Amino acid sequence: MFHALDRLSWRTAAILIVIVCLALYGPFVGNEFINFDDGSLIYQNPIVQHVSIRSVVRAFGSYDPELYIPLTLFTYQVLHTLFGFAPWAYHAASLLFHTANAVLLFACIDILSRRRSVAFFAAVLFAVHPLNTEAVMWASGLKDVLSTSFFLGSVFLYAVYRKDDDRSRLHWSIIVFFLGLLCKVTVITLPVALLLIDWHREKRMTTALVREKFPYLVLSTIFGVIALMGKRGIIGSSDFITNTLLACKSMALYVGQLFAPVKLALLYEQVTPVTLHSAEFFLPILLVLVIVAVAAALQKRLRIVTVCMAFFLMTIIPSFTNFERIGLLFFASDRYFYLPGISLLLLVALGLVYANDRWGKSGTGAALFTSLGLAIVGGLFITAHVQAATWRNNETVFRNVASKFPSAIAENNLGHIVKARGETDTARAYFERSMAITNTYVPSYVSLGTLYREEGNQQKALEVFLKGISMIDKVRAAKGEGLALYYYAGEVEEELGHADASLALFVKATQAGSQFAEPYFNLGLQYEKIGRTDDAQAAYETAITRDTKYIPAHYHLAGIYSAQGKLPAAITQMEAVIRVDPHYARAAEHLANMRKIIEGNQQTYR
Repeated sequence: MFHALDRLSWRTAAILIVIVCLALYGPFVGNEFINFDDGSLIYQNPIVQHVSIRSVVRAFGSYDPELYIPLTLFTYQVLHTLFGFAPWAYHAASLLFHTANAVLLFACIDILSRRRSVAFFAAVLFAVHPLNTEAVMWASGLKDVLSTSFFLGSVFLYAVYRKDDDRSRLHWSIIVFFLGLLCKVTVITLPVALLLIDWHREKRMTTALVREKFPYLVLSTIFGVIALMGKRGIIGSSDFITNTLLACKSMALYVGQLFAPVKLALLYEQVTPVTLHSAEFFLPILLVLVIVAVAAALQKRLRIVTVCMAFFLMTIIPSFTNFERIGLLFFASDRYFYLPGISLLLLVALGLVYANDRWGKSGTGAALFTSLGLAIVGGLFITAHVQAATWRNNETVFRNVASKFPSAIAENNLGHIVKARGETDTARAYFERSMAITNTYVPSYVSLGTLYREEGNQQKALEVFLKGISMIDKVRAAKGEGLALYYYAGEVEEELGHADASLALFVKATQAGSQFAEPYFNLGLQYEKIGRTDDAQAAYETAITRDTKYIPAHYHLAGIYSAQGKLPAAITQMEAVIRVDPHYARAAEHLANMRKIIEGNQQTYR
């Protein structure tokens, strides 16, 4: 089989790769959006909902929420313009780019290795490996498949330049790399990948080769700074030792799932203590050390092994800034394997082709390796097909997570799903399990407390909310999520007739989240309810100092100024609302009315 693949035409190989991708993921293009990032990133994102010069500028001038992905957001804008928020369009786009990536990978390896069988087999492995399912099937994963398209496109153009010495190819490679950085900054390691390619091809590293990468390095530096600015809120949320141990566990998981992808899930929550004394961390460290040692030992005899392992380690590093989110630790994510995994899949392809060259010359040997290759591809195809089916909707996704790993998020989300069907007792059990798995996960307290509140058991709801508040100090890194407990508890105290206790909770929220606009806005609402307008005004003004684009504070402050007869100040606040959201119809109506009043007053004065 492998010798026959060497004689395969480029066009035939590309067509076969496209067929494999479409056959695998085509049946699942109709999957739904997942209520985990898809909302905030796509169908609830005001930047995506409207395409205009203003929205494009906002896409290129903002983080979402900590990632700088303007070209990905622009792609979502285009998709929304053409198809609205039909999930199939976003899944089809991801499949299109994944298919392009498989073909591009084939092209890159083909030109670099000059061995078509290796290029084709590696590309097919990439196309069907179950670890890549998340990036393809999750609409929010578009940034991974899109940025990888530009990464591979840049590598291909660079390889063509090295082959033909056409400097225009080098210039285009740099431009394509720039576009990839605009999709997701994790492709920042491309200059290292190009140096590894040069080191393997030239057998040495020269000053000229390093100097040639200067434009790439400049772009990497600029976008590295941009990425760090977006990550300011989470950098330092977990210490160096914790990050190191989780990084080793992450790499060990990816290597294990490369060969046995049987426990794949959207979420990999770290629910046990992170300590070197545990085998779940000690053994992965040993594995990583072995990988590094093997890579170093083989740099002369089998340099390609060293190159591939170095590529994997370097491209996986950017994902190690994402271990802590919403107050929880996560030790891995399948989509982070999408780009780094290319090198490991290439090693598998190289190993099998090499073994076939050495021991598959006889009829029996050739049949054996042909069967082995087909079995590997077939097994991965079937496993990926099963995994893709778990992405059909919210319930299938989170049931898959809960069946594989302990997950506070999955249990909480499943609780909301069954609650929507009226199964309140089952929902309560899910929420309680979520709290038991991780007692610092704030949404589970919110969910259970809200359930009791809806049932009319205000006292029980208050107990749950106050219990959650007691955990606030442990979830500071969760940004504003934990503050919701103060608001809910304050509302319940108000419903119970405890006005002073209620207001005190809203004040405490501003103390716990003094860097955020939301707690001051909510405090302002409470002051307005009890007629303390001056205090409400001060709270809204403070909210705006925390976030100049916080629309609710501007809107309510405009109302207070208008009631005080300060129409110019009210107009200023309403104009601020329109600047942030030009499509806020009610704000535009109020603004127009206030301007008419001022114009009428001016005409009367004249």
